[in-house]
Amino acid sequence: GNFVRGNYIGLTLDAGGAVAALGNNGPGIEISESTTNEVGGSFAQRNLIADNAEAGVAISGAAASGNRVRSNYIGTNDFASAALGTQDVGVLLELGARNNSLTGSQADPLVISGNTAFGVLMRGSGTTGNSLAGAYVGTTGDSRAAVA
Repeated sequence: GNFVRGNYIGLTLDAGGAVAALGNNGPGIEISESTTNEVGGSFAQRNLIADNAEAGVAISGAAASGNRVRSNYIGTNDFASAALGTQDVGVLLELGARNNSLTGSQADPLVISGNTAFGVLMRGSGTTGNSLAGAYVGTTGDSRAAVA
């Protein structure tokens, strides 16, 4: 599989060095008909994914299985404390994607917040066996407040 780690996707740094929305015309990361890819990893390997025209992470197709999305900030700023941009869906699994995992922990959080429609959307015939565990959906990275 492939590894996507330590990136700013849909974002840029402004003149002061702060993370700012930049956007793009598609998903931030798209995994289509592919297996055993990993997006993120430990906290130090996390991706910051926001302000994409489509999903932050899209996993689709019957051959898309065994993929892992771990310990990223999706839809938020680099502190996971506020929404950044206008991304509709944080993570989308569809068109038969199966047995993929979205995971985080207190030490290595997966934060999916600040999206305008869905944090996580699993849809379509054959989309099954996917798991979501240890993630903060709709909250800040410390889970103390909602992200708007």
